[in-house]
Amino acid sequence: SSNLLGSEDLWYREPDAGFARRLTALPEGEWTPVPRPMSPGLVYVEGSDPLSGRLVLIPDTAAVPLGRLYLTPSALMAGEPDWNAMGDQLCFTVRQPDGSSQIWRLSMSDTLAVQLTVGLSATPPTGPQIDRGPRWSPDGTAILMASNRGKLWGVWALSPLGEAQG
Repeated sequence: SSNLLGSEDLWYREPDAGFARRLTALPEGEWTPVPRPMSPGLVYVEGSDPLSGRLVLIPDTAAVPLGRLYLTPSALMAGEPDWNAMGDQLCFTVRQPDGSSQIWRLSMSDTLAVQLTVGLSATPPTGPQIDRGPRWSPDGTAILMASNRGKLWGVWALSPLGEAQG
């Protein structure tokens, strides 16, 4: 992701050959590309903010023209995507207007987004519950995330079904 030509677009760089190819040139920003394991595609966040846009899949980065599949609606305010090792599931963060954020999972078999954590706002002065930065474990049995649960920031392990353990 780079603003080399004035807007935040996706680029492909071939280090050995020393060339770069612009993948997107859209009016929206394209942020945080994540290559899909075991497949030629990638997912990215489209919108004005890399933490709250919509998730878009480019199934094949070598195709001309590039195809785009919208995985989430823009109203969901998604960001921080990460693939599991098989490339068949994504985890990501969804921000809420109250400042809270939750972790969601999306399966490529049905493209159904499922909320895994519940972001209940804590009473002031601690502020809203924030779950963010989800990353799949290498074996796919857990999603690690940062959270301010219990009024302290820490790393939590979340099962892909939604149960969290500090």
